[in-house]
Amino acid sequence: MCAIHFLDYLHNLINVLHNQFNYDIFIIKTKKKARLNMSITSKIKGLLQVKNIEHAKLAENLNLSRQSLSNKFFRGSFSAADLIKIATFCKCELAFIDKNFKIILDTNDINESSEKGQ
Repeated sequence: MCAIHFLDYLHNLINVLHNQFNYDIFIIKTKKKARLNMSITSKIKGLLQVKNIEHAKLAENLNLSRQSLSNKFFRGSFSAADLIKIATFCKCELAFIDKNFKIILDTNDINESSEKGQ
């Protein structure tokens, strides 16, 4: 995704969060970059809204009941495996990014022990 498309995507996400969920987005200015101060729950809900994905479809994909997914949203308790599955389901990448490298996490990075919560 080029920088211009990402900025358009980010702008749309901020508008959706503000208009649909009444979230206020705070930009924290640092010497290097501006950072969004949002919880993981807000980010996932915003992503689902932008991608037009219903919570029920995500719950089904994660093999969770709607109530279990709702509990995860309420607590903000998403495991690394959950985040990888959500990113894959939303056709996004979950990555560690540094100025010199980018490590993309995908479903191959989920092992059996993380699946069972161990």
